[in-house]
Amino acid sequence: MSERYAIYFTPDPESALWKRASAWLGRDAATGLSLDRLDTELDPEVVEELTAKAAGYGFHATMVAPFSLAKGASVEALYSDLEAFAKDRQPFDLPLQVTPLGSFLALCPPARSEPLDRLHSDLIKTFHSYGEPLSEADLERRAKGGRLSERQMDHLREWGYPFIFEDFRFHMTLTKSVDEDQRENVLRILTETFGDVLNEPIPVDSIALFHQPTREEPFLILRHFTFDGN
Repeated sequence: MSERYAIYFTPDPESALWKRASAWLGRDAATGLSLDRLDTELDPEVVEELTAKAAGYGFHATMVAPFSLAKGASVEALYSDLEAFAKDRQPFDLPLQVTPLGSFLALCPPARSEPLDRLHSDLIKTFHSYGEPLSEADLERRAKGGRLSERQMDHLREWGYPFIFEDFRFHMTLTKSVDEDQRENVLRILTETFGDVLNEPIPVDSIALFHQPTREEPFLILRHFTFDGN
């Protein structure tokens, strides 16, 4: 399978939040290294099962979902356009908390953020042309087995991803789907685990380009693009 790229938000790899989340996932997507996991009440095998998929993507919030480069597009041009995009952006702060999102758990803002929604929308519109059209297999996978709304299906067909614009919800995944009888306990443990690093809003002051060499390999950060707007 072909290599893919993705445009994500991640905190600074030197930040307390990045280090805590990477240790929870057991993998640092900035270095590619496996990490000793955090010591929690949960059995290590349970944590491994809950986090295996999220660890492969790295700690992130999706802005532009993974894509293969379109014919005629180049990584060099993508870098250049990301630099230009970031140069004019204004940083802002975003509060986060551990939140149930359906049946899985993630870090989410408590309310919608206009600067965040605008950032997401601008990224989608600016960089959509870099991705090649989805294969039938990817369309089917992202269609979620018919669970999408008509608007989300329209987004999927036109933009390659259903959860954008009105349906965008910023989230930084911490677990896969958690059984209902365990969800409250895992939520409590994660709230305690991340409590001190979420006391203050986090700065949204860059975007990151991730790379996946093949579909069987994990994503790695290629570079952060810092917002320089005044």
